[in-house]
Amino acid sequence: MTTFFRLAMNISLILLALSVVMVFIRLLIGPSLPDRVLSIDIMSVLVICIIAVFTIISKHTIYLDIVIALALITF
Repeated sequence: MTTFFRLAMNISLILLALSVVMVFIRLLIGPSLPDRVLSIDIMSVLVICIIAVFTIISKHTIYLDIVIALALITF
């Protein structure tokens, strides 16, 4: 795996994790119920993205089954 690709995957994981933290903060301080529901939905999408990027990095396709199942459950 090239170093640029590895760097891009690591940066994307860091940005996705930062997004999860910011959405969690929004979940805690959200003034209304729709804000909190939307933040939970966004957090589930971000977790799906993190697992998908980790699948690309680790080259284990078994994690794709987890991504598909989680996407079906959260939908």
